[in-house]
Amino acid sequence: MLRFTFERIRLPASAIKFILSLFMKCTNSVFTAHGFTPAYRVRIGIDQGEIISPLLWVIYIDPLLTILKNEMIDSYVLFTSSLIASHVSFPNLRINNLVFMDDSTLIFSSKAGMESMLSITEEFYQINNTSANHNKYVLITNSLPLTSNSTPSPVTFNLELSSLNRVPSISIIPISMTTSFCFLGVWFNIKSF
Repeated sequence: MLRFTFERIRLPASAIKFILSLFMKCTNSVFTAHGFTPAYRVRIGIDQGEIISPLLWVIYIDPLLTILKNEMIDSYVLFTSSLIASHVSFPNLRINNLVFMDDSTLIFSSKAGMESMLSITEEFYQINNTSANHNKYVLITNSLPLTSNSTPSPVTFNLELSSLNRVPSISIIPISMTTSFCFLGVWFNIKSF
């Protein structure tokens, strides 16, 4: 898939061949307190510590972000009039995702919009032989009356099944509006406490 993403951005064939050769037929060993382990063949993947990893990640994830943008359903709208002087006219900004490396956030105004985008992300993971850890998903909403005293019920997102998506649903327990969550090292909560 990395080759396809390189071709998508029209990287020259010689550059594609060179970059891919860096990660093919590689061996690895682990340094321990007792010395190096025997070498083993790396089956798939690029080490996160590689110098080129951030660039490759951006190239790799771009097709997903492009589809999410093009298939935007019921996105969140940021009204620019509240952000800038009234005499300057800019269009409102539609947002449905925030991504930095492997930390991503989907933003929607409705459950249907979230279900559509979760279906797309699951198809992307299947195509690329990867997966997301659904147990790490965090649901933040201001549409449920959750306080710190209430016990939230899981919200089930029903996904579209296809030849590329075999995950029928994802259930996530929402956090209360006063519970803080971390995104990119910054702590937030819905109530702004």
